[in-house]
Amino acid sequence: ILKMADYPILESTLAPYINHLQVVKQTRGGLCGFHSLFNTYCLLRAILEKKTSDQVKYLLKIRSAFSVWKYYQTVRGFLLEHLKKNGQHVDVANYLKDGSLARGDLEYLVNKHPKNINLKKRYSSFYLDYCTIYYGYSHFMMGTPKIAIQAQKKIDKFLNSKQDGVLIIYLGLINHWVTFIIHQRDSKFSLYYMDSNNIPHLSIKDEDAYKTILGNHEERCRILNKKKNMWKVKLKFHMSCDIRKVCVLMQKIVNKETTLLRECLSEETGLFFKEYSSPLASMVNVFTSKCCVADPQDFAGMMEFCSSKLTNATQEQAFAILKLVYQWLLEYKPKAIRDGVYNEIKVIGNKYLSPADKSLLCQWSGIQKKIAAYSDAYVKIHGKGDACYDNSIQKVFGDLKKLIKVMDKLIS
Repeated sequence: ILKMADYPILESTLAPYINHLQVVKQTRGGLCGFHSLFNTYCLLRAILEKKTSDQVKYLLKIRSAFSVWKYYQTVRGFLLEHLKKNGQHVDVANYLKDGSLARGDLEYLVNKHPKNINLKKRYSSFYLDYCTIYYGYSHFMMGTPKIAIQAQKKIDKFLNSKQDGVLIIYLGLINHWVTFIIHQRDSKFSLYYMDSNNIPHLSIKDEDAYKTILGNHEERCRILNKKKNMWKVKLKFHMSCDIRKVCVLMQKIVNKETTLLRECLSEETGLFFKEYSSPLASMVNVFTSKCCVADPQDFAGMMEFCSSKLTNATQEQAFAILKLVYQWLLEYKPKAIRDGVYNEIKVIGNKYLSPADKSLLCQWSGIQKKIAAYSDAYVKIHGKGDACYDNSIQKVFGDLKKLIKVMDKLIS
């Protein structure tokens, strides 16, 4: 494991297994992406080099402002050429002067910059991989479950490999890039965290965070002769809170106390299932709330009314109820739910869902089966060829039955 005894490490009381390395402090807004790439490259070289003198050389580079700016100019020029070749407007040059590095640009540099390509070739026997993770306002923001699954697979593969190597995790926070590096050697892990703001986030208490961020901002404003911007202070305060939380979570992920995917699906730290559980909860509430069952216009009592009155209902009464069910189903689009929500949950695997989520799915499954049973009962009594039972109604109920099959496999 790389010896860091003489290297400046910021205190990390919140996540004691993480080495928070001191790096060159970012002096211009928006350069965090380039700083993150530079810091990663230098630490990676320090880890890979065998001679102590070479390790020290790259560790010193991490704290060299000259080296940062030299790297920035080279990498920025390389990226600019790429953007121009791909038809980007020439104004992108001015855009990049502020350093704002989009996710696609960062990933392009990681995969295509000659320095990184040569490094992979030179150390081809060394396990080396990277992934990007997004976290903001106390939640993982991975976009889709598919992206979270890809990152989870990379983390699992590395943690279970027992092979010497490095997994680089670029953490995208609110308007800021930082780096989290996991180094494995002889089945032992070392964790490194680098942030171009150089603020000791991992040792700040929650009650002191705002004061620390404000003081840092005021000092920066004095140096640059700028006015205070309280919006930026609040943004950085949220970012500081996120850094402390996500670093603790990353430490737990490496220690296998939790997984990235489980946190992405958690109500406290994730966003995915919230998108799904809202319509699920609505459907459950509608059909389980205590309402008058005598009125077929009342959706909440509709299923009970149907089951008790269908056999004695006239064709017109039965069709009126059928129409209500049909209109209600149109609002929730069974085909869209089946092809979108459920397929994604199926790919993720129900082992990552909470007991409450699984209970919600089971409740919804029961409700849908009642609706489908009503459709079958109508056909049995009045016939599928009934002019009232038109093609559009058949199609929606057909979609519902396909959705039920997907659900049965999911919650079994």
